[in-house]
Amino acid sequence: MIEVDRAVDGDGTADLGGHRLKVGPELARRRVTLRLDGHLVHVISGGVLAKTLPSPIPAGTLRSARIAAAPLPPPAPGPVSVQRKVPPRRRHHGHPPAAARRCRLLRQQPFAS
Repeated sequence: MIEVDRAVDGDGTADLGGHRLKVGPELARRRVTLRLDGHLVHVISGGVLAKTLPSPIPAGTLRSARIAAAPLPPPAPGPVSVQRKVPPRRRHHGHPPAAARRCRLLRQQPFAS
């Protein structure tokens, strides 16, 4: 097993070998350790296992990695609670919804022969 330290951006993603890894909004703007174990990436924050994800890259392709010395820490107790701010949604963008629109129907005139 190898590991690297990475900073998580405001969107909750971290760079790993040229790939964007979605770590989660609960770890935004924090420093985490990413431990690669075969086809898995273990995300460690504050000495606690925060998340386990599929690895986007093979473990041997990272240059700045170090050998993991300590065993994998235990997972965080209990569920993780996250509050998100969602911007208000504009309802119709200036147009009424399709169900409220009036449509003009054209009748086809029979052909005169």
